[in-house]
Amino acid sequence: MSPEAALEEVYNTAISHIEAVQGTEAYIYFEGYEENVREYHDPRDFLLAEEDLVFFYQLYTLSPYVGGGRLIQRKLCCQDVLQKQ
Repeated sequence: MSPEAALEEVYNTAISHIEAVQGTEAYIYFEGYEENVREYHDPRDFLLAEEDLVFFYQLYTLSPYVGGGRLIQRKLCCQDVLQKQ
């Protein structure tokens, strides 16, 4: 997977996560979140958990302070890992 395709996967995962909570109390995002997801993503803001890739956005990038920093998880599957090797 190219770096550009990987970033697009990150953006799409973040946008899907946000849209999944739209209309609920968990939805505390700024208007224009789709642009913010792309503009404010820092490729260094991630960590690997046991089976997940966790990436995060700093305070105020996607939501007000009350929303806190945003953690977004994506399950890693064997195919993802094998493709990297």
